[in-house]
Order: sequence, then structure tokens, then C-alpha cells
Amino acid sequence: MKPPLISLVLLAVALLAGCRGDSAEASLRARQARKIADLESRLKRFQAQAGDPATATAAQAEESRQLAEVAEAYVRTKQEELLTLEGDLEKATREDEVYRRKYVVEPSRLKEKP
Repeated sequence: MKPPLISLVLLAVALLAGCRGDSAEASLRARQARKIADLESRLKRFQAQAGDPATATAAQAEESRQLAEVAEAYVRTKQEELLTLEGDLEKATREDEVYRRKYVVEPSRLKEKP
């Protein structure tokens, strides 16, 4: 990574100030140094706002992985519930068959008239 431009500019300004140039040139250099410092800070702000696309993509991938794990856990829970309910249905069906064999209802009794 390159050394910060602002530090190089400030170093150059300090060295040139030691040369005892006239005051117009000194004020021009000072204004230029302030302008460069302002531009450097704006550049850093833009870079911070833009972010690192690789980091953003990695963060999205991690978030997607976590969501997938939650979804898989939910599906496993629902599958277990389904197996339990199917077992209960089979048990109830067997009990119903046993009851119907034990207590046979005659067809003539179903259509009784008062």
C-alpha cells in the first residue's frame, strides 16, 4: 500500500517552508495542503462507504448458510411431527377396526324408523 499522500504533502510543505520563500507562495502551499487533506478525507470516506465487495459477499454467504441451517432444522422438526401423526393415525385406524369387529351394527338398525 502506498504511504498516505497527505503525510508526503505535509512533509513537502514543511521542507519548503524551511526554504524561506515569499509569503504568497507559502500561503498558496498552505491552501494546497489543506485542499489535498480535504480530498484525502473525502476519498477515505467514499472508500469506507463503498466497502469491500469480497467482504460483503462473504457476509451474505454466511447469512445464507445460517438461514439454510435454520430452515433445515425446521424441516426436520416438521418431518418428525409428520411421522408421529402418521403413527397416531395408524393406531387409531387399528383401534377403529377392532371396535367395528367387536361391535357390529346391523344394517336394519341403521335405517330404523320411529
